[in-house]
Amino acid sequence: MAWHKVIKSKSSGGLGLGSIHNKNLALLFKWLWNLDNGVVGGWQEHILLKYRPHFINGIPEFTGSLSPTWHGIVSAILSTQNIANLLHANVGFKVGDGRNIRFWTDSWLSSVTTLQLLFPRLYNLSLQQKSSLADIYNLTDTSFNLSWRRPLRPRENGMRESLIAEVQRGLIFSDSADRKLWKFHSSGMYSAQSGCVLFDSLSATENNHSPVLLWNGYAPPKVDVFIWLLLHGSLSTQSFLAERRIINYEESHCPFCCKETETINHLFHWCPITWSLWGCFLNWFGCSGCLHKDPYQNLQEWSGLINGKF
Repeated sequence: MAWHKVIKSKSSGGLGLGSIHNKNLALLFKWLWNLDNGVVGGWQEHILLKYRPHFINGIPEFTGSLSPTWHGIVSAILSTQNIANLLHANVGFKVGDGRNIRFWTDSWLSSVTTLQLLFPRLYNLSLQQKSSLADIYNLTDTSFNLSWRRPLRPRENGMRESLIAEVQRGLIFSDSADRKLWKFHSSGMYSAQSGCVLFDSLSATENNHSPVLLWNGYAPPKVDVFIWLLLHGSLSTQSFLAERRIINYEESHCPFCCKETETINHLFHWCPITWSLWGCFLNWFGCSGCLHKDPYQNLQEWSGLINGKF
């Protein structure tokens, strides 16, 4: 059984072991998350004073040389573009007094993006690219204090009006202090567990092997594992063993009918003995009909039978 199938979540057709690589990324990102949480003193202040990172939406970007430890942490998280984009999309801010929120580069509006991305031309013209929300926008009288490198042209004045309208429309006030939010979890707090789930979603594929009867307590766990192996074609049938030269091909016949090679489809569908057992099961339910030759579809049909929709 391929390892990438085993580590998938049960809902995605795996055994739910999870990716060790994604767990490591989730734990490493916790260092970057805690670096900008407003704590005074401790290791955060030391790193901020030593490397002076530039924060974009709560995620630090470093320039210059780093220690081997921090270089490893930053490169593991931010060197892959799709991971960096995914993290930026799931970090936001809840506005309080606006002193710890960067006006241009933090996602503090009700929209999912930043003003830097919404108005890149105005951002490039701004003299306040690193200023806080409180420095630019007065939360009391809702006035703006915007400074530009040069006078704005008519088209840029239109962008400025759109910027003001976007801020006034999307700003959500709060009586508490500014707080960084992890959008991927309802609590708003980052945890390694939620980070791991997010990173696992990057490699999640369409599920074709998770019928509703599996992992729902209808059978003991060892039966669930047996069915899971069946759906993935990894049961140690006689043909399976013969292909791997564990037994001779002459010994790979079905032990029930002794006529055909014991494959998964033969053992569970085509063998006359197996077919008679399926017929008995259908009679117990008072049904008649044919069974699907695919094990997954067959199990789906039986789930409908249990729910009265066969």
